[in-house]
Amino acid sequence: MIRFASFSAVLTIAVSTWHGVASAESLVFLAISESGETLYVDRDSLRTLPPQQFRRFPAMRLWAVNRVPGGRRVAARTERFEFSFNCTARTSMVVSYLNNRPGIRLQDWRAADISHRYEAPKPGSLQDMAMSFACSGGQLPVAPPTQPVGPNGEDDLDPPPVSNSESN
Repeated sequence: MIRFASFSAVLTIAVSTWHGVASAESLVFLAISESGETLYVDRDSLRTLPPQQFRRFPAMRLWAVNRVPGGRRVAARTERFEFSFNCTARTSMVVSYLNNRPGIRLQDWRAADISHRYEAPKPGSLQDMAMSFACSGGQLPVAPPTQPVGPNGEDDLDPPPVSNSESN
């Protein structure tokens, strides 16, 4: 039998074991940031929770993964977030956070799921993209169609301008 020094260690191992390693098939790619971070969501973790005493609305829960590449002075790390979303109000909160480097647990914590802690996420953030995924029932948001561009950079949809010298 293994004994743990603190409740935090027990909680960390329980959360890490339950959701520490997502299978490659369950991770859905969302985006790559300008700094090279890759953002994923775990579609197998998407679930709906009923209202409760301190959160009087149904919530969507989802785990998201942020993989940060290493640099000259910084080792690569993986951040895991468990988000809770109020899809009707378009607000969210981080319920769990795990930050790991290969072989090292850097930081982890859990928060209480309380209504007044829900806030609107910043547009374009990992939290905003994860909320769009969760609130659409696990579907990736559809990008708006782009206008076709010609070989010289002009739109192909606009007719070429007619000059007065050609009409004479």
